[in-house]
Amino acid sequence: MGLNNSRGNYWLGNELLHQLTKQGRYKLRCLVKSRSNGTVYVANYGTFIVESESSNYMLRVADYSGTANDAMRYHNGAMFTTYDRDNDNHLAGGNNALICGGGF
Repeated sequence: MGLNNSRGNYWLGNELLHQLTKQGRYKLRCLVKSRSNGTVYVANYGTFIVESESSNYMLRVADYSGTANDAMRYHNGAMFTTYDRDNDNHLAGGNNALICGGGF
């Protein structure tokens, strides 16, 4: 149960992420490579939780450390948004999935 695209990207799905992260304490590690100079930056989060469907798969991240910007802080407490279910707090009143592009 999950989705993938032709480039090999794979998404487990929100429900499976929820089932995994409710079972114990999980960490998230993001590696980002700069296109301009090849430098690899890291963002570590000591807490990574995806809440249940009843909370619209709200994201919980905390305890940041690393060399990359703490870009996930803004998304902490955010609910999952799709093209047809606008659960975000976009300041302009729009749907982030439509504005920024969502999914594959």
